Amino acid sequence: MKIAIVVLLGLISFFGLQEATAQSFGARLAPGYRVGGNVNTPSGTVMPREDFAFQTSLFYKLGNGLMLDATYLSGPTDIKFKPTKWSNWEQLAGANIRSFMAGVFYENSAGNAAIYPFGGMRIGNIAFNSFDPNFESFNRFGFSVEGGAKLPLSKNFGIFTNVNILSAVQFREGKVFENRTNEFDFTANPGLIFFQFHLGYGVYFQFY
Repeated sequence: MKIAIVVLLGLISFFGLQEATAQSFGARLAPGYRVGGNVNTPSGTVMPREDFAFQTSLFYKLGNGLMLDATYLSGPTDIKFKPTKWSNWEQLAGANIRSFMAGVFYENSAGNAAIYPFGGMRIGNIAFNSFDPNFESFNRFGFSVEGGAKLPLSKNFGIFTNVNILSAVQFREGKVFENRTNEFDFTANPGLIFFQFHLGYGVYFQFY
């Protein structure tokens, strides 16, 4: 985690020094659909159910195509579980997903191109908040990589599409969605867990 933070701050400093005066700021609003990966545990496979999600991003342009970005993503989900590969999925508890991350993006808006591709990475947190008191909520350090394309309709407004890939980071062996009744053992190994893919589209506003 420390290495990721140092790299991110280094990128911000390097590009920010190139042109200290911000050119513009704005927001991207992206409803979409989120799908995700699962985690194998001693009791079986557990994962957050796929569902609708909404992503809000604030950006601050520094010139040279660089943007500082802060993004919040949220949406409903459920904790899903199956004891064996061939079992049917069971929904154990209602929950929601919340993630706040910040990072550095690059947008290629040079020339008279009709579409502006953009992409970048963020670090922050991913949380799955359980509505059932028998299951603890999940909150971890995470990162995301996002890419997309903007179609300007005017100087201050346009539409875009994006794909945001998020992952939680498990630094050591530990429980996810810990069960207070001890009916399930949801212990996960260290590594990248609960990959989430948010496929979005929406509008953006930009102010100079």
